[in-house]
Amino acid sequence: MARFNELLQGLGIPAQLENPHRHQTKGEMVDTCLDKEFLRTSAKLTMSCSAEGKHRHDRDETRRKVQHCGHCVPCLIRRAALLAGFGSDDTEYWLEDLHAKAIDSSTAIGEHIRAFQFALARLVAHPGRARRDIHQPGPLYDHPNDLNDYEGVYVRGMQEVAELLEDVEARPIKDG
Repeated sequence: MARFNELLQGLGIPAQLENPHRHQTKGEMVDTCLDKEFLRTSAKLTMSCSAEGKHRHDRDETRRKVQHCGHCVPCLIRRAALLAGFGSDDTEYWLEDLHAKAIDSSTAIGEHIRAFQFALARLVAHPGRARRDIHQPGPLYDHPNDLNDYEGVYVRGMQEVAELLEDVEARPIKDG
């Protein structure tokens, strides 16, 4: 957003974009939404999935539809946010029930779930690493006074995912 604001200034456009929700988790945004009923009914019509069309060539023609997978990073964050904000989520997911059975972490279905579980375990074991982890997606040098706030939103967001994945079993499953 900082680069976009620089672009606006460079073009002589006297405007500046600000994100009033930059210090909130997605679950907190859901919880504080002013029109929760609208959000509840329309959220299921939105798409977060990183690979919503992955079943377009499925042998089973009934599965050939655009739908949230339920196990990629964006889907897990979405699920956690809606659970945190509403207490439930009525979005249809290919992986509908994360608790139904052990999820094979050696497959695409389980790899992101297991990655979150490892990241959460590291954060619990070393809470101070959150200060470093917030820089992983990119530099925050445009907002040096917001680092404590960004660390807080990261920790709270990870806690939302932890609540979603509580008692979910993801591990390598060997055939036989």
